[in-house]
Amino acid sequence: MTTATKETDVDVLRKDIDELKSALSTLAGDVKAAVKSRESDLASSARARVEEIGENATRFARKAAERGREGAEAVGDTIRDRPLQSMVVAFGVGLLLSRLLGRR
Repeated sequence: MTTATKETDVDVLRKDIDELKSALSTLAGDVKAAVKSRESDLASSARARVEEIGENATRFARKAAERGREGAEAVGDTIRDRPLQSMVVAFGVGLLLSRLLGRR
């Protein structure tokens, strides 16, 4: 092998290495862009899911509050309709609670 052939082969090798570096750099950029895109998609999906959970929690809280109001109205109606019976029941519950809590 002559010196000229060796230099030509080295030049070709250097050129191939430079092209490989360029291709790897482009690939790295493409991978970064794909990761950022996927990250953005996941973040959007997570935000949507959090909003959905928040809406469900709000809806549940409203239903619970409405049921609480209905229960309170029902108790109030019962107390108005049967005041003496309500006082006896309240006294009994109070007595029971005092006995249970007094033992501790």
